[in-house]
Formats: sequence, structure tokens, C-alpha cells
Amino acid sequence: MNQTVANNNNNDSSASLQHLHNETLRNSAASVASPTPADQVAPRSSDYWTITKGVAIRTGFCCRECKKVILQGENVTVRDGRKMRFFYHEGCYAGVSDPRAQPNSSFQSVRFKSAFQSQAPPSKGRGKWSVSQYGYNDNAKRK
Repeated sequence: MNQTVANNNNNDSSASLQHLHNETLRNSAASVASPTPADQVAPRSSDYWTITKGVAIRTGFCCRECKKVILQGENVTVRDGRKMRFFYHEGCYAGVSDPRAQPNSSFQSVRFKSAFQSQAPPSKGRGKWSVSQYGYNDNAKRK
């Protein structure tokens, strides 16, 4: 009986340590992302990242955070950069425009640290991959 109580206490402390570790990662990533006043209002877009919410128009998108398939009709949050588009389940999105703030981001790994800039470019810029409008349009008709 005492051993069971000790195991429960040990599980509680390890769960709280994991929660503390996740919060620390989220807070450190948020400080790296250098939030701007635009990040303080919904949908929390920035000059480089455009955040939109919608409904998946097809099955097959993959959640960038949990790596599971997003099914048609599920609510999604979409993060658009100039050349990149990341899909997230509504509950998987961290709430900050910069993808480095996601708990499972490659930016959090020591292995890939040197491959990333410390912050996003100041604007999307113009060039080969530019489009006239950014954001996920769940009303678009598929051909």
C-alpha cells in the first residue's frame, strides 16, 4: 500500500515536471518569437506569418504538431509564410504566429538549432513564390 502511494506521488511529480518543462519550452520559444502587438489579437498573425482558421476541405492534410491526418470537415488552423503553409488541428496550434513557439517544433531540438534563424523575416517580401493573397480559403472550389 505504501509503495502504491509512493508510486502515485512519483507519477504526480513526474507529470508536473513534464508540464513545467512544456511551459518552459513554450515561454522560451515565445520570447524568441518576439511577439508584436499584432500577435496580441486574434487570429494572432504577424508581418511574416498569416494565421487563418477554417474547415478542412479534404482529407489528407497532416497536422504539423501531432503528425496525425486532418480529416475533411475538421476545424483547422493554418499558418502561411511566403513559401510555407502549415496545417494544425485546432487544439494543436500553440496560439503564437511564429512556428518556433510550437512545443514539437524542430527549433526546440538541439540537433537542428543551427539550421534556423532566431526570428522570422520582417515581411513576406516579393519574388517567385509570392501570391496576391495569403490565408486558407475553405470556400475554394476543388477542380
